Amino acid sequence: AAYHFDRFTKNYPNSSKVEEAKYSTAMSYYLDSDRYTLDQQITYEAMDAFQMFINTYPDSDKLDEANDMIGKLQYKLETKAFKIAWQYYHMEKYQAAITSIDTFLEDYLGTSYKEDAMYYKFMASYELGMNSVFNKKEARLKDAVKAYERFVKYYPESDYIKEMNSLYGNLEEEAGLSI
Repeated sequence: AAYHFDRFTKNYPNSSKVEEAKYSTAMSYYLDSDRYTLDQQITYEAMDAFQMFINTYPDSDKLDEANDMIGKLQYKLETKAFKIAWQYYHMEKYQAAITSIDTFLEDYLGTSYKEDAMYYKFMASYELGMNSVFNKKEARLKDAVKAYERFVKYYPESDYIKEMNSLYGNLEEEAGLSI
């Protein structure tokens, strides 16, 4: 459907239905977008089509709907990125989890997954530090402490705090820290 709506807008650029067809193009991509576990190429196309619609018709009565659709598509991409990092953690690929979480937090600044992502970063840092070889252990334990401190700064009332405090005690004992 997106192809035909797009073709209509190109073949009949002066039609009174062009605005509706451009919105329908974007909506067709949106409806064709796969769930977050699959390839997201159509999701990106839907976002581009909605953005093009918004740029072309900033006074449209469908502007709020278009922005809402972009938000939903963005959330799908955000969920995919978070689940990838989460999966690395659960596969015990802690270095990959840390890198993936850092990238996720940079790419999605206002994410609703921030607390969970920071928790998993601490957990991955903790596991990596506690199970490291001697010459890398100190630096990795310090990274885990930093992840803990950053989490506590942002989420002092989190449900994760009790567990993290216990693990932090293990970090202090292992590193001989007096923090």
